[in-house]
Amino acid sequence: MKLAHYLLNDPISWEKININTLVIENSKQYRDFLMELYRQSLGETGNFVLSHDLEIFNIQKSVEFIESIIGVNAENNKKILTAITKELTEIAINDYNAEVMQAYNALNRLISDLIFNSGRDLLFDEINDISQLLKLYNIRPDFDNLSLAEKVLLYMELCEKYLKKTLFVFLNLHSYFSDQELELIFKSFVYKGHKALIIERYDVKASKLENKRIIDKDLCEI
Repeated sequence: MKLAHYLLNDPISWEKININTLVIENSKQYRDFLMELYRQSLGETGNFVLSHDLEIFNIQKSVEFIESIIGVNAENNKKILTAITKELTEIAINDYNAEVMQAYNALNRLISDLIFNSGRDLLFDEINDISQLLKLYNIRPDFDNLSLAEKVLLYMELCEKYLKKTLFVFLNLHSYFSDQELELIFKSFVYKGHKALIIERYDVKASKLENKRIIDKDLCEI
C-alpha cells in the first residue's frame, strides 16, 4: 500500500514496513498537509492518492484519522456500535431464535399487564426486532480500566474489523509515550498487521520498527 502526494518526493510505502513517520517542520505546510488529509478522510476531494498495486482506494473508507489519542473510544463511534449490534442480531437470529421469541413474548406480556393494571387506555408498540432490544442495553466495547496504549490498540482492532479501515493516521503520537512504550506499541502494530502513518511537527527519535522521513522548513525532504 502506498500514499502519494505532490509534497512527497516518493510515495509513502507500507510494502516492507508497518509504521511510517513523517516529520513536517514547516508549520504552514504541516497545517495544510494535515487539513487536506483530514478532509479527504471525511470524503472531500484532495491530492492524496492511496493505492495498492494498480487499485486506487477510497480514502474516506480506508483511512481512520485520529487527531488525538486522549479521547479515543469506540463508545462514541456510531458506525462501530451499529456494526456490533448487527453482528449480535445475526447471532441471535441464527443461534438463539427460540430464546429471542420467548423474550419478545415475555416483555410484550409484561407491558400489556402493566397497562391493564394502570386502568388507563394506553397503546404500545410490541417489540419484535432483536436490534431494538439490544439497543436498550447500550452494548458497547469495554474501554474501562485500559491503559492509553491498550485503548489505542483496541480501537484500531475494532476499526479494522467493523469499518474495514486499512490505514491509521496519528498526530504527534511520539509525544504521548516514552521510547520504551512506543517500542511495545509498535511491536503490537507489527504483530497485528496494523499500518500506521504518524505525522509529527518536530523531529523525533525513530524506532527500528518505523521508517522516518523529514520535510524541513524549506520544504526539502531529508
